[in-house]
Parts: sequence; structure tokens; C-alpha cells
Amino acid sequence: MHLHIADDHRGVAEGIGALLAGQFEQISYALSPEEAEAASTESTFDLILLDLDFQHPDRNGFDLLVLARDLHPAAPSLILTQFGDPSLMSRAAALGAAGFVHKDDEATVLRDAVATVLVGGAGLSRSHSLEPAMHPGSARGGRIPPH
Repeated sequence: MHLHIADDHRGVAEGIGALLAGQFEQISYALSPEEAEAASTESTFDLILLDLDFQHPDRNGFDLLVLARDLHPAAPSLILTQFGDPSLMSRAAALGAAGFVHKDDEATVLRDAVATVLVGGAGLSRSHSLEPAMHPGSARGGRIPPH
């Protein structure tokens, strides 16, 4: 299984990779939108962990979410964010996010969300609630459908 982590902070990305290393055979990283785009066209992923707060003058986390959805429709995208704004989460859900984990959550919350998303569920931390946006009849058994 291949995990791809897109986060503009190297220490965060590598720390998450180390935390999840036992769940994946391969872990790759993108620290810029250019790296994320190049990796998306060169590899296939089983899960994409995406920092919604990705900062870049020309692109943001939403742009990368759309790119991931378009190039890897079978790979769920799990959003990692420091914000709990329901409007941002709803927008990400509408763009195909399979779940959300807050950066302040404990490591076990991230591990559980990853495991849940990999089997087709919606990985949500306790601090994120999108129940109205969930669609239990979707092809991924609860994945938030892309629009």
C-alpha cells in the first residue's frame, strides 16, 4: 500500500510518515504544489493525506484535493487541518474528501481515521462533524462523494 502525504511543512509530513509507517509499504511526500502535481502524474496511491492549509501563492489545499480526486479517483483523500471551520470542511467534502483529522488530535485518532478511510468509511476526528454531508449510499460505503 502506498501513502502519499502532501504538506508544506517537512517536519510535519515526515512525522506523520513515521507514525503511519507500519500501515504502508511505501510513503511518499510532496512539500509543494509542484511536487504534489508531479507525484500525482507519476505514481498511484492507496491513500492521500492532504494538508488543507497548504500555503502557496498560486494554489492551495483545495486545488490539490481536486487534482488528487481527478488523477486518483480510487484513492481516498484524508484531510489534515489545523482549522475546524465547518464551511471549509463542507467545501472539501463537496470536492471529494473522505475524512478530516485535526492537527491537534492524538496520534491514535489519525491512525483510526486512516484505517477507516482505507476500508471505505469516512474518517472523522471527534472535533469534526460532517454528518449531514455524509452519503451512506455512495460507492465507497460512506465516502463523501465528489461533485
